[in-house]
Amino acid sequence: MNRPPFVQSVSDLVRGRAAGREVALDVPVEWGIELSQVVPEPPLHADLELTPVSGGVLVRGVVDATVRHVCHRCLDEWEQELTIEVAQLFQPETRADEEDDYVFAGDELDLEPMLRDEVLLAMPLAPTCSDDCRGLVETSQSDLNSGSADEGEEPTSPFAVLQDLLGPGE
Repeated sequence: MNRPPFVQSVSDLVRGRAAGREVALDVPVEWGIELSQVVPEPPLHADLELTPVSGGVLVRGVVDATVRHVCHRCLDEWEQELTIEVAQLFQPETRADEEDDYVFAGDELDLEPMLRDEVLLAMPLAPTCSDDCRGLVETSQSDLNSGSADEGEEPTSPFAVLQDLLGPGE
């Protein structure tokens, strides 16, 4: 039976037969939030160390992924390398105190929820392509960054057509 790539056997760790173990993962994922998404190629890479501790299994290491962002100002797209350090304690299901603790049942530990949480929390909520991004103009599809907008013209109000409906002095 094939085990999913994020599921690791920890029987040797919880029974005290091993002092720790290194795990390397290369898994394509498509995790994302509104304007940022992990791209599946190249796959997410994680170099982790699983260490038995008195409260369970400590998982720590480094995660690398490529993230595609969409600028919240001008809607340009770009890719960026994301490298984060992770360190979380996984507790046996019977010892978990809080609802949001990372747990494992039996001899298998699923790393996916923890890695997904850590990667998504490292992404910006409102990515910006550069600090000097000026965004889009109010007129039709003009990009302030390109200088292609009609530079001398004032933006027209969408309500300007209603101005002729009123008589003089109304």
